[in-house]
Amino acid sequence: MNVATFNRYRRTGVTNTTKALEALFRARPRAVVAALSTAPFRGLPDPFLGALRGLSREELKHIRRWPDAGKDRVRVAVLDAIRTNKTVRFRWKMGEASKERTTIVPDGPGAIKITFFSPWDYLRAVGSDNVCVDRP
Repeated sequence: MNVATFNRYRRTGVTNTTKALEALFRARPRAVVAALSTAPFRGLPDPFLGALRGLSREELKHIRRWPDAGKDRVRVAVLDAIRTNKTVRFRWKMGEASKERTTIVPDGPGAIKITFFSPWDYLRAVGSDNVCVDRP
């Protein structure tokens, strides 16, 4: 992604991936909800690949590579939000930790916020005006 896009994502926490996850949560396709009900969550199950087809190959690869334990915590939180009629807000941030991490916190009445943190160590230049945030 170019540096301007990275800086916008960093400031707002809203990325293509967070927007796609929020849209997926609102749409709640049956196959995706069924996949959420199947534990544990590993990789990126087929219903999600189909539902997230608007994301780039790199974005899907990034989701697949995110630690399965973190994805499974998100699975449980989203399933609970569906069952209790809560809204979910997804965000992304850069973090100081040496590994990816995910936080799930209340976000006002009837809502939760799920934030994915990528380590600053994962940021690298790609060409003169592009960056990548992924495992080296």
